[in-house]
Amino acid sequence: MSKLAIAVAILTAYIVQTSFLPVIRIFGALPDLPLIVVVHVALLRGPTAGAVLGFLTGLLLDLSAPQTLGAAALSRSVVGFAIGHVWESVERGSVLAGTLAVFAAVILNDALYLATLAVTARGSFPSTLLSVALPAAVYTTAVAPPILQLLGRFVRVRRS
Repeated sequence: MSKLAIAVAILTAYIVQTSFLPVIRIFGALPDLPLIVVVHVALLRGPTAGAVLGFLTGLLLDLSAPQTLGAAALSRSVVGFAIGHVWESVERGSVLAGTLAVFAAVILNDALYLATLAVTARGSFPSTLLSVALPAAVYTTAVAPPILQLLGRFVRVRRS
């Protein structure tokens, strides 16, 4: 059941992210709903589950933008692993801890993603990091608490 709930949560977040949220940009930023789900699972299930779900979520996003195939899968798998590993000692049910983890995850994800694009000569890393990652991190963090609470009710996963 929990794997099905996670899959439904990821697909729902992806559909909302790609269909409805582009019209609700704030300062050009969009919240990263699939990453919130990855963070939630990584916090509750640990680094391995976070890395696997991060990779699968990134691959889903990469397939919708094939010119950067692999960049999102790489960055999200690293983020899922890092959040699951670093936050192992954090209280599991805390929305505040989850919200802080979301902020850190968005910054790390965008930094890794933009660095990958900069290496492949598709972007400028330093200026884009400040102009894209910071607004996206603030926006995603602002919408994270109610989403984390909702996920806590439907996506019940435990660390192995």
